[in-house]
Amino acid sequence: MVLREPAVRLLQGLGIPLSAGLFIGLLTGELRHDRLWLEWPLTLEPGSHPASEVLFASLPGLLLFFACSALGLLRRHGGPALIATFVAAAALAAYCCAVAFAPSFGNTWAPGEIFRELYLAHWQLWVLSLIPGLLLVLLLQAPWPHTP
Repeated sequence: MVLREPAVRLLQGLGIPLSAGLFIGLLTGELRHDRLWLEWPLTLEPGSHPASEVLFASLPGLLLFFACSALGLLRRHGGPALIATFVAAAALAAYCCAVAFAPSFGNTWAPGEIFRELYLAHWQLWVLSLIPGLLLVLLLQAPWPHTP
């Protein structure tokens, strides 16, 4: 069975909230334990779950990825464009998640502080969180053996 391009892009897009959620989990663990640790943040809204919050906050990154796919940019320019688009979309999603979860890390965060202190200051966690999503993208992009 050969997956068509929209199905492949949809599955590849799942790597965006995966990477953003992993970033938030790693960020929470580092802020609470001062070491590489994975932990979900506490949500401020009763009845909400961090996974649904990550998915919702990842929507701008998902829209960027799917818009580039719909415009044919990923098909025309090949693998490097796919990787660059995925990284840009995952970066946007991770930042949006940092904004969404900032109150879990303290009460007062200005937008510039979120960008500098939660996002840029922890760039190594973001790079680490990209690995599973990039592996998913590359695995799904690899040519599969075709059986008639």
